[in-house]
Order: sequence, then structure tokens, then C-alpha cells
Amino acid sequence: MRKLIKGKIAAGLCLALMFGGSTLAYAEDSELIVFDWSGYEDPSFHPAYVEKYNDSPTFTFFGDEEEAFQKLRSGFKADLGHPCSQSVVKWREAGLLKPLDTSRIAAWDDIMPGFKAMKDLMTTEDGQAWLVPFDWGNTAVTYMTEKVTSEQVQSLKAFADPAFEGRVSIGDNVDDAYALASLAIGLKDWSAMTDEQFAEASEFLRQVHKNVRLYWTDNTELSQAMAGGEVDLAWAWNET
Repeated sequence: MRKLIKGKIAAGLCLALMFGGSTLAYAEDSELIVFDWSGYEDPSFHPAYVEKYNDSPTFTFFGDEEEAFQKLRSGFKADLGHPCSQSVVKWREAGLLKPLDTSRIAAWDDIMPGFKAMKDLMTTEDGQAWLVPFDWGNTAVTYMTEKVTSEQVQSLKAFADPAFEGRVSIGDNVDDAYALASLAIGLKDWSAMTDEQFAEASEFLRQVHKNVRLYWTDNTELSQAMAGGEVDLAWAWNET
């Protein structure tokens, strides 16, 4: 029987935010347009909206965050978006986001303090709020037990082991990659690296690159690659 096993983990965060600003006008009619990953259109994610309006908002989907960024910069109009944390500053600095009115967010004061403490993410130094955490999860070691033993993956350095050449997959984003690398070199917080530690982590990722079969951009892509026998060892989100 084929099994997926998960090991060491790192936290990840995705967010809901409003679009606006000079380069992107948000939707002008009464229809709420949400720019999101496929799957989040499920009404169970927005029951209060359905209860109030007897329908779901309109969803438009993106496959990865760079695609979403370029589409927004080209003039696509939406009201709400759902990127992961690594994209927020980039989108904000590009003028794509509109500050939130927190007085209209009933659960604002209930947001976990750890999320609020993330520097220059939920809020900026001027006190403006830019996003609300929507979901978060873990990125973990995931492997096929038919081909990989637990002894082989006792250390995250397994991702750079030549024995796994052409059989590895990691996420196509900075957060996931450097979370893996920082843990592999003995750090717990990749956002607080010294220049020397960053160089060490980057060298580790260059070694991992030699083994990479694919850099996944979404869970479906990775799940299919593992089920099809292309990938045996992955740094994967917890829903894989």
C-alpha cells in the first residue's frame, strides 16, 4: 500500500486583502469579486455572506501568485484577494492594495497576537491595516513509503542527498524554500538570518536544486506528481 508520511513542519500563512489604489481600481458595481485560489469558492468558507445575500460572491482564480500579480498590474478589477504572506509587501508597494477599515471587521480584535506581531505585514508603521489572516497551515516533509524509508529522511538535509536526484519537489516560493533551508542548517526563524546564515541556506538550496524534479505551485500539481511516481520526497503543504 502506498502511503504519504509527513515529518518536520514550518508554518505558513495566507491572507485576505482589499484591492484599490492608483494602478488598480476595484470593481465598481455591487457584485463582490474575489481573486483567489481554486477551491476557496466553497460556500462553507463564507457562510455569513451566503446567509446575508442568499448567494456567493463572484470568484476569479489564479494558478500562482506571480500570475495574479501580473494580472492585477495589467488592470484586472477585483475587490478582495487571497495571496500568501510573502506577496503582501510586493503587492502593496506596487499600489495594488487599499487599506482596510478595521471598524467594519467584527473579529479584528480576535486575531492571534502572533500574526499581528509580524513586522510590516498586517499593519504598517503609520497604523494602516492592509490584510486579515484567512488561513494558515504547515509545510512538512512528505514522502512515499514504498520508495523512501524513515531512516533516509531523519534530517532535512535529505533533500540535498544525491540519492534523491530527480525525485524531489519543493514549493516555487521564497517562504517555503528558505523555511526548509533555515531548519536544515539549524535555525528556527528564517526571517532573522544573518548574512552568513543566508549564504549557508542559499548554498543548501543550490544543492537541493540538483535533485528537484519540479517546483510545485499548487497542491494539485504536487499531489499528481507524487501519485504518478514522479516525486518521492517533497516539502509540501499539509493538505497534500
